[in-house]
Amino acid sequence: SRSRQQASRKEAREVEMAPIKLYGMMLSANVTRVTTLLNELGLEFDFVDVDLRTGAHKHPDFLKLNVRSPPPEINP
Repeated sequence: SRSRQQASRKEAREVEMAPIKLYGMMLSANVTRVTTLLNELGLEFDFVDVDLRTGAHKHPDFLKLNVRSPPPEINP
């Protein structure tokens, strides 16, 4: 019951997570929010810069990750 729930939560925290990749542009307020959250949670992540000024978010490689186009995009 209660101790079983606590054990389940502990096991869930100990499960190794796949590396997180965050795609976006650091000047974006939304990307800043996501990076702040990831840092507060103590999660490691790789940042992949997507330059909106050059239209990188409309490149076919990025659209495969996020069909809606605007970053941020997170892939585990």
